[in-house]
Amino acid sequence: MLGGNPTHHQRRLRSCAREAAALCTATLCTAKLSALLGLATSCGREGLFTAGYLGLAPVLADQIHQEFGVGGKLGSFLGACCAGMLAATLSHPLDTIKTCLQGDVAQEKYKSMPETYRALMKEGGTGRFFTGWSWRTGRMICAIFVMGQCKDRLAPFFYPHHFKQQQQRAWSTPQVR
Repeated sequence: MLGGNPTHHQRRLRSCAREAAALCTATLCTAKLSALLGLATSCGREGLFTAGYLGLAPVLADQIHQEFGVGGKLGSFLGACCAGMLAATLSHPLDTIKTCLQGDVAQEKYKSMPETYRALMKEGGTGRFFTGWSWRTGRMICAIFVMGQCKDRLAPFFYPHHFKQQQQRAWSTPQVR
């Protein structure tokens, strides 16, 4: 059995092993590729979200304070509301495409980003891209507000060298009330 001609069972076993190896290779390649489905849309979505909470929310909060005199946490929350609505509206179509691509791992309905776009347009027009907008926008407003508050409170601990002059001025300047 070990030497000479392979028996029928040995040939069949080798054939099964080759088929199993091919199937495992195909499965691993598919799994690796399916992990990348929607990567471009994820990057766009996350970029818009980050621009909203790091850039737009503080700027809008300052603008609200200057224009309307609303500062503090209320001003920050209003800035987060404006930034969250804008960032959610701009990024929601990307999120919808990403969700469809990642949800259809077998790629039966949504095979690529352009095909997903066409399928969604056919299903419900532009409105189909904004399904679930209100829930996502509410979540994004809360996230932008909370992350902004964390950033404002933690920045002096992580980057004390940027805040030393500000602290020294606050301690040395008498407060007039």
